[in-house]
Amino acid sequence: MTHEEKTLFREGFKKLKLDLAKHQEEQLEFFLQSMLNENKKFNLTGITDPREAIIKHLFDSLSVARDISATSIADIGSGAGFPGIPLAIVKPNSNFFLAEAKQKKAKFIKSATKDLGLLNVVVFGKRSEEIKIKKGVEAIVCRAIGSLDYFIEKTKHLLSEGGSLYAMKGKLSDDEIKKIPSDWRIAQIKKIDVPYLEAERHLIRVLKK
Repeated sequence: MTHEEKTLFREGFKKLKLDLAKHQEEQLEFFLQSMLNENKKFNLTGITDPREAIIKHLFDSLSVARDISATSIADIGSGAGFPGIPLAIVKPNSNFFLAEAKQKKAKFIKSATKDLGLLNVVVFGKRSEEIKIKKGVEAIVCRAIGSLDYFIEKTKHLLSEGGSLYAMKGKLSDDEIKKIPSDWRIAQIKKIDVPYLEAERHLIRVLKK
């Protein structure tokens, strides 16, 4: 990683108000670099520029770290491990369950988890509807699962009683809100600030009534 990229790392963490230990910063850097290296061989993500990956993958993932305080969290459609792996690094006392149906991506996440020594992460190379988690999880987060009604339908069986769904999205249309099942409600729509990202981002928290 270049000096400029390392500076971007440090400044971004300051803007996110994350108090990270040195080993956590090193883990985040290692994970991002591993993803970029592996991406050259297996096309894990369309983002290949390191600076763009830092902002759109890493900072975007960590932008919700202070908003999700659950001790058990599932990341559905994790892709190359975002936001699950960065969140697991900065939240070592929470247990994470990452689901990714595409096997090349799931294999990478499993390998990265082992290399990072993350004991708080379980990876499923399956679709969300094929997964069972004993007692469920307190929170489910997703960056790329489509509409809210689809998110609810595909993940609700994994949620423990009183748990929350968190959707990371750009803009939320009125039409999308209207399609939410009648026994669910939007508890919060919060604008999230991703360092150095010009695009608009929101965190939508959804609860069962």
